[in-house]
Amino acid sequence: MLLGLFLVSRTFVLENRYASAMPRGRDILRGRTVPVTVTHDVRVYVTEVEAKTLDTAQTYFTFGWPFVILGVLLAAASRERRNPTTLATETEGGWQDRR
Repeated sequence: MLLGLFLVSRTFVLENRYASAMPRGRDILRGRTVPVTVTHDVRVYVTEVEAKTLDTAQTYFTFGWPFVILGVLLAAASRERRNPTTLATETEGGWQDRR
């Protein structure tokens, strides 16, 4: 489940960072010439390495959701399988017996 959350949240963090920090126009001097659309249809220009990093994060985002769902389902299933502890009754004895 943690792996899935990491993969999903990484995309959100990168897109928000790119939307707030990257230029909206081409910056040839810094090599930011690759157009990328991030959150809320904001087009920014990044380097090829930054574009590849975002593309990889978006691919992991696609595969991250099944890990999150699988983790939740496994956690729910493990809760159902646990044997509840039964309390001892008065007739079974134990520390409550007084002689």
